This record gives sequence, C-alpha cells and structure tokens, in this order.
Amino acid sequence: MIRVTLDTPECMPYKEHRWDAGFDLRSNNEDFIISPNEKVKVYTGVKIQIPVRHMGLILPRSGLGSKYEIGLANTAGVIDSEYRGEIIVNLVNRGGEDLEIKKYDRFCQLILVPVYITELRAVSTLEGTNRNARGFGSSGVE
Repeated sequence: MIRVTLDTPECMPYKEHRWDAGFDLRSNNEDFIISPNEKVKVYTGVKIQIPVRHMGLILPRSGLGSKYEIGLANTAGVIDSEYRGEIIVNLVNRGGEDLEIKKYDRFCQLILVPVYITELRAVSTLEGTNRNARGFGSSGVE
C-alpha cells in the first residue's frame, strides 16, 4: 500500500483497469485552456510517500499525446522517494489547437518504478562490447 494525502477526494490517483501500469493523475487547477506552444503548471492535489528504492515517473497520457500533442515540458518527471511535496506537472501544448482541461480531468500518469541502488566508481577503462562507442543507429536502426 502506498500512502497519499489529497487536497480533495476527487484528486485520488487511480487505475482505470486493474493491470494498468500507471495511476491517472487529475488536474486540481480550475478549468483552463492550454493554447499552442503554451506551458501550464498543473497541480494535482496529491502528495505521495514513494517507497525507498522506488521512484515515481510522470508521463503524459497517450490519448492526449496522440490526439492533441499535449505532453510534459521536460518529457518525463522523476519523483524521488524522499520528496513529500505536491506533485506538480509542467504541461505543454505542442499541437496546433487550444485544449480545455477541466478541474479533475485526467491529464498524465504516475508509474512507480524500482530503482537499482549502487555507487559509481571512476576507472581508467571500461569492459569492451560488440557495440563499444558506436552511437546512434549502431544497432542497425538508422
């Protein structure tokens, strides 16, 4: 069980289907219109206690992205397990038309992801691989 606090019960993140990867987050802003090339801070009314060795990953909902080109200004948001503030999302309209988002509309999703905890150590060389330092397109897709 993950603990959350809510500004109102309507802010509760939820999954539409039991096996969905993400919890839908809703806007806690008053109704607003996001115009083309505009960015808006959207408050969710949610604070969450993410377990240690996990992180929250904020991603746009695929329907808004594919139909209206609505996304996150920073592509994806990362919430560390020690953060206890309200989840706030910087939404951007990359499309060509205005989109109205009403209070409590679902607009993005929260996915909880395990994090591999390790330390980094500086060395003089790395182990070789078949790919080595070949970059973009080196796996055969260009």
